[in-house]
Amino acid sequence: MKTIEEETISQQNFDEQKLRDRWIDCTFSHCSFRAASFSLAEFVNCSFHNCDLSNVKLGQTAFKDVEFSDCKLVGLSFSQCSPLLFNIQCENCDIQFSDFSGFTISGSEFVSCNLSNCEFASTQAQNCLFEQCEFDSATFMRTNLKETSFSGSSGLVLDPSQNTVALTVFDRSQAQGLLHVFGITLE
Repeated sequence: MKTIEEETISQQNFDEQKLRDRWIDCTFSHCSFRAASFSLAEFVNCSFHNCDLSNVKLGQTAFKDVEFSDCKLVGLSFSQCSPLLFNIQCENCDIQFSDFSGFTISGSEFVSCNLSNCEFASTQAQNCLFEQCEFDSATFMRTNLKETSFSGSSGLVLDPSQNTVALTVFDRSQAQGLLHVFGITLE
């Protein structure tokens, strides 16, 4: 595995290519990685800006303190990533139809992201920040959301009896999505 450090990669097309290198302190801007393979790649302190990573294959990919801003991350199976020191920060990203099932994303941040149709089954998501995010048709089951914040988010429907929600922050406007499973309607 080759190590690439402190590089800025801009306006490159990596569609359907294999990237198995170790990237440290690198910046990717306006790049396309559609259907690429990041299997066994490692990204440490890297940032992606205005990139399309739709349907990237993530077999044991390591994301350690990686930032995504204004990126398209549709259809990713984050549950296939390496769990060691996994931490991501996403802002203004489209993350629809992605899978976090059975994975630990604790401490990760999602701000103004679309997480519609995402799967969070048996996910460890303690101390996460989901601020101003969209959750239409997202699934939460047996997910640990302790001390997580959903401030300003919408479309959130989850069963508090099937998820750990101690010290979790919800807006009053999200109450209907929490009570829906009990057949309670707020007027």
